[in-house]
Amino acid sequence: MSRFAPDALLFDLDGLLVDSEVVWGRAESGLMAEWGAAWTQTDKDACRGTGIPETAERMAHRAGRAFDASRDPERLIEAFLALVDTIEEKPGARELVLGAIEAGLKVAVASSSPRRVVRTVLEARGMFDLFHAAVTGDEVLRKKPDPAIFLLAAQRLAAPPARCLVLEDSMPGVLGARNAGIAVIAVPETDPAAFEGLADAVVSDLHQARALLRLTPCAG
Repeated sequence: MSRFAPDALLFDLDGLLVDSEVVWGRAESGLMAEWGAAWTQTDKDACRGTGIPETAERMAHRAGRAFDASRDPERLIEAFLALVDTIEEKPGARELVLGAIEAGLKVAVASSSPRRVVRTVLEARGMFDLFHAAVTGDEVLRKKPDPAIFLLAAQRLAAPPARCLVLEDSMPGVLGARNAGIAVIAVPETDPAAFEGLADAVVSDLHQARALLRLTPCAG
């Protein structure tokens, strides 16, 4: 039975629409190897849902080197984009986006990654032009769990936050949606129990998320 009937869907990107967290991990590990330091799974998990500058700063500190705020995030981005062709869609992602559009819903991407990363990743999968709007981390002063990204996405869709629904895989994203006053379905890749009581629903994949939505195609 459907539980949500929003007017707009706000999608995270990494780990939600595309299976890119493992690719970010490979990019981080490769750059850390250049810096002569280890980068553990604990480090990768701690950076999930945060911004690229924050991840690059953590990496620099772990490597015992001075953080260069202009150079180091760019090096991480370039390492990631070199692997963009290896990124796959998450199961059910395209079907959910297309089903929402067919039902007359507005759809936006709301990601902490910079626009050129979001655009490159989605264009590689032929998905960028499906969305009515995209809000990225370089357009707001504070990233998730701050609500700014989601509130700006709702504004660009001309949809009241109360009529939106966020789909997120990370804790910062879920908290950001809550801080924005927007309902959120969590689709976590790890530790789903941690999301219980914070997200409005917790599911294992986007197929299950779609089953919770009321998506009735518009009459043509």
